[in-house]
Amino acid sequence: MQRYFHILIHYTGIKVYISYFFIAAFRKGEAEGKENHLQAPPAISKTEAEVVKSWIKNSDELFCFKQGENIIAVSAQWKFDIALLQKKLYLRKAGITAGILKGKDMVPDHELALGLLVNEKIPAADLSYDDAVQYLKKRELALGDLPKGWVIVRYCGITLGWIKVLHNRLNNYYPVNWRILKD
Repeated sequence: MQRYFHILIHYTGIKVYISYFFIAAFRKGEAEGKENHLQAPPAISKTEAEVVKSWIKNSDELFCFKQGENIIAVSAQWKFDIALLQKKLYLRKAGITAGILKGKDMVPDHELALGLLVNEKIPAADLSYDDAVQYLKKRELALGDLPKGWVIVRYCGITLGWIKVLHNRLNNYYPVNWRILKD
């Protein structure tokens, strides 16, 4: 029975191990055994770090870098591992996307709202059931008196996402792809 689940294929230097639903392929490289001195991905500038610091709690324990326009936050212990993986592989996703800097302000990403890194100083609004459904449908909300700027919206203590409070309206920043379509 064991031979059905553990198969070793050796062909031109490629070893493939198959174990139930897991597969891993390894190829011996020329540089194997040599030490690689990796540098971490370039960190964000000090001015960008100050902006991000106001949004993220325990920001001293995190390493922030840019991937395109997005600012990504990962645990500082993983910054060299991220560099190694970026060097060898295409990384589709690593860390939590904090947001995009536009001028001196940051537009927070939905991932930041759903993650555990949001600074407690950021204002939050608790929604009723009907308001939460309206928010998830990405429709207009009529909420009471809220501070101007970015606000986290919650239902029963569970974070739903971001709204931006302007002087005469609210902008709903729930992702368009995730909205509830049926009534």
